Amino acid sequence: MRKLCGIIAALCCSLYCAGAYAAETATMKANPAPSVLNVEMNTNTYALEAVKYPDITISNYYDTTEGCATFLGQVSNTNIRNNPLGFEQFRLYEPYRSKPSLAYYYTNEMSKVRGGKLDLEDMYQEVHIDYPLTSKVLVTWTIRVEGECETYLIGHNFCDIFKGDIDVSCRKDNVKSYLFVNGAQMGPAYTIEMPPTRNKTHQVDPTLTGSYLIKPENFSKNASGEYEMPAVLKLQIKWENFTSMRITCPSGMRSMIVHVMPITRNDQE
Repeated sequence: MRKLCGIIAALCCSLYCAGAYAAETATMKANPAPSVLNVEMNTNTYALEAVKYPDITISNYYDTTEGCATFLGQVSNTNIRNNPLGFEQFRLYEPYRSKPSLAYYYTNEMSKVRGGKLDLEDMYQEVHIDYPLTSKVLVTWTIRVEGECETYLIGHNFCDIFKGDIDVSCRKDNVKSYLFVNGAQMGPAYTIEMPPTRNKTHQVDPTLTGSYLIKPENFSKNASGEYEMPAVLKLQIKWENFTSMRITCPSGMRSMIVHVMPITRNDQE
C-alpha cells in the first residue's frame, strides 16, 4: 500500500512539472528560421584585362627602329594607361626617334577597361531584413581565377618598324575580390597571388575565396541610438586585377551563398 501511494505521488509530481514547463514554454515566441540563398550563376566567362605590360625581351631582330630594345626594357612591368592623353611611357619614344602606331593603339587598347573594381555581374543578391536591429547575414563566395600572359604585336603597339622575335613573361602579382553592400565596400580585400608564367597559369588551387559577416554594427545608428540594418541589402561581389596577365573566371566556376540569420532579442537573451 505504501508503495502504491509513493507511485501515485511521484506520478502527480511529474504531471505537475510537465504542466508547469508546458505553460512556461507556451509563452515563448517561436524563433524565425534562418534561410540560405544559393545565388544562381549565369553561363558567362568573365575577364579582367591586364593592367601592366609583361616583361618583354627581343631576340633575332634584324630590322628595327633605333632604340626599340631600350624602350621595351623601360616599359616592362609598367602600368598600361587607360587615358590616351596621359600615358607617360610613350614619351620615351622621343629620344629614340621611334614612332608608335597610335591609331592602332587607340582603337584596340583604349577601348578595353583596365583596372578598377569591376562587377562579377551574376554575383549579386538582394536580401530583405525583417529584424534590422538584431539580424546577421553571412556572405561567402568562391571564384576560380586563371591567368594568361598575352603576346603583344610590337610592330603595331610599340616600335615601327620592328622585325624580329620577342619573348614575354608575366611576373607574379595579385587578383583581389571585394564585398560591396548597398554600393559601398564592406570588409577587407580578399587576395590570391598569381604565379609567374610565360603562357597560362597552373596553380594547385586557383580559387579566390571570401567570407564576411554583416551585422547591425556595420551601419549607422537610428533615432533611438541603436545600430540598424537597412530594410534591403544589395550584395555585390567585385574583383580587381593587379597583374600583367589577362584574368578569366570560366563558366560554372564561381559561387555565392548568403546565410540570413533573423536573430530576435529572445535569441540574444
